[in-house]
Amino acid sequence: MTEIIIKPHEGIGDLRLGMTHEEILSTLENMSVSWNNGKKSAFNVDTDMPIGNQTVRRYSDRHSFFIVTYENDRAVEIGIDNPRPYHKLFVTLNDIPVFTVPAYDLIRMFRGSDTIECDYEDDFLLSTEYILKESGLRFWREHGFHPKEILDPELTDGLSVSEDEEYPEDKYVLFQQLFEDCFFNIIAVRA
Repeated sequence: MTEIIIKPHEGIGDLRLGMTHEEILSTLENMSVSWNNGKKSAFNVDTDMPIGNQTVRRYSDRHSFFIVTYENDRAVEIGIDNPRPYHKLFVTLNDIPVFTVPAYDLIRMFRGSDTIECDYEDDFLLSTEYILKESGLRFWREHGFHPKEILDPELTDGLSVSEDEEYPEDKYVLFQQLFEDCFFNIIAVRA
């Protein structure tokens, strides 16, 4: 298993804010050797239509999914999607395994030490996106629920969890992405 360390205001793993697309792709290929049986992965790269001077690119191989936002051709946000189904990557922040700790517990760890903005102000725990201003992290998950609601079958029967999902119980509880200088289902780091 490969550990990928989130470094606030710097990057994720060996990926660094300020890198070009070519540098990101080359770094990902080099990083992939540790999770792809000693071989470099061939990454699929999808590019969104540019909006102003920003472009978003998605990089994926069989074991990982990264999202990078470029501004003036330099990475200003680096994100990683939850790699748990692949069992190859272990993503940590301050030694905390960010994709295995329930979202509400992870965010509570930052309350009081960071300014947190969320997209659902009426109830902090029901948000799908959290931005940690001082840390420069953004977390995202598909839906927000209280822990007690996840345990209530009447409330979860209508949720879109397919029977073939490997970890259906995690779909709404764990963050899915992280972005650096931003971070959930995807976690991200932003400049």
